[in-house]
Amino acid sequence: MCMLLLPFIAYTQNQLTFIDKEKFSVGLNVGSVYDHYADNGIESFTNFSSNYEDDLSLGFSASLYYDLTPNFSLGIDAGFADIYGDNNEAYYYGEFKDFNFTTKLNFLRYRNIELYGRLSSGIVQYDAVVKVKDDKSVFNRESGESLKSSVALGLEYQIKPRLSVLFDANFNRVASDNFDGINERLENSKYFVTSIGVQYQPGLSKKEQESSDLENFTQEVDQKMDSNNKYLKNEIDRLSKKLKKIEQQEPQNNRESVTDYKEQNREPNFDLNQTIFYKPGKYFASLSALENLAEISQFMKKNSDYKAIITGYTDSDASNALNNELAQKRAENIQSYLSALGINKSRIQTVYKGEENPIVPNKNDIYKQLNRRVEISLIK
Repeated sequence: MCMLLLPFIAYTQNQLTFIDKEKFSVGLNVGSVYDHYADNGIESFTNFSSNYEDDLSLGFSASLYYDLTPNFSLGIDAGFADIYGDNNEAYYYGEFKDFNFTTKLNFLRYRNIELYGRLSSGIVQYDAVVKVKDDKSVFNRESGESLKSSVALGLEYQIKPRLSVLFDANFNRVASDNFDGINERLENSKYFVTSIGVQYQPGLSKKEQESSDLENFTQEVDQKMDSNNKYLKNEIDRLSKKLKKIEQQEPQNNRESVTDYKEQNREPNFDLNQTIFYKPGKYFASLSALENLAEISQFMKKNSDYKAIITGYTDSDASNALNNELAQKRAENIQSYLSALGINKSRIQTVYKGEENPIVPNKNDIYKQLNRRVEISLIK
């Protein structure tokens, strides 16, 4: 048990700040407990074991964990349970309480599901009564306290940012032989537990939980963007070639080109203040916006005295910190597009204002959509 605490002590001693309360989580589990059969080598008296079809013994436990890393946690748990077993001649029923120090490692993730392993060591207090099947007379009774250890595998399904459901199966080894009420000439007793439970990380308000939703969503977008980079690059190249073709052609329908505007010292044929709108949580420009960005880049190439100021905004959902971060990502994403189209970053200034300066009040979803935007201003 002390060995399990050493990493936690070493970790906390190296920290300059107090433990982060948001890294704590609490859990509740309920499950079935089965005596695990093991041959004791005595022909006249076979070992007790549970009938997995008929004999259902219940166990309950509560746990407290602290996340050292996103995938590794230390914790404690305590519980109580009934247990039942029989053989050809007798049966027993017992009760026990246990207290454990635990390490938990989440090592494989797919979407919202994680596979985890758990190692525990602790103390169990037990009381067991053995009765003869024929006349139900008491054959023996044992009670005591013993060391125990367990190993578990489970699945954790994240329902919400701070709430998960756990499906757990663990194998337990008790150092005492009379855990099931009788000494069977073995060095230990074993039992098996399958359970379902919930794990919750307290300390966040509803708005902060929505912010966590937004953060998880943007992380998924980052992963998707990695796979889409090649496609977006090809799309930008296609639009650039299209604009070059347009520039080589003569103006049609008496429409003057950007070059004509520059030569006549007039404004370009598109709005110098461009606005791009976004869906909740998104920070990359849609493909429909890329053509406007390509047109802006062509104008800036021909007018070297112009610079672009890119300002990112959000609606009022989520916290100020998350909104500022999202607004910054929106502005920097547009900057990266213009840079990919050949505009030097020194000519592109990014500003992020989060939920400041809304176009309209954030009182409903329609108004909020107008405030989720990036404004591109071309100035000399």
